[in-house]
Amino acid sequence: MERLETFPCEPQPQLATVPDWFATLAREAEQHPRGKAGVAERIGVTRAYVARVMTHNIPLASVSPRFVERVVDSYGGWDCPHTRAHIPARGCRACAAKTYESLSFAEVDQWRACQGCPHNLLRQPQALAAAAAA
Repeated sequence: MERLETFPCEPQPQLATVPDWFATLAREAEQHPRGKAGVAERIGVTRAYVARVMTHNIPLASVSPRFVERVVDSYGGWDCPHTRAHIPARGCRACAAKTYESLSFAEVDQWRACQGCPHNLLRQPQALAAAAAA
């Protein structure tokens, strides 16, 4: 019987994926007339920090979560399924976080739509916890 020689599988190189927030940051820095300085001013950090993040002097895994949140809040957003208008992530989160008692009569329909919306970032941890418990 012929013996086959086996070789250990060589790991395939993994392509590094760029997070959405980083792609957004790079796009906005390129499009802004003042470049990185304009983006830094808008999100409330120093130009040096933006430059260090963009040149990978700070590894993406080590970037401050607060910085990522600021980028997403300033430039992120989506089309609201209820109003059919583009809203920033900060506005979406603010609407969903209100308590029912604090709403005006005009805000009730929007708030109810937010509670079941897939974009509701405040609802996601609860959904994950419920799925893990099941």
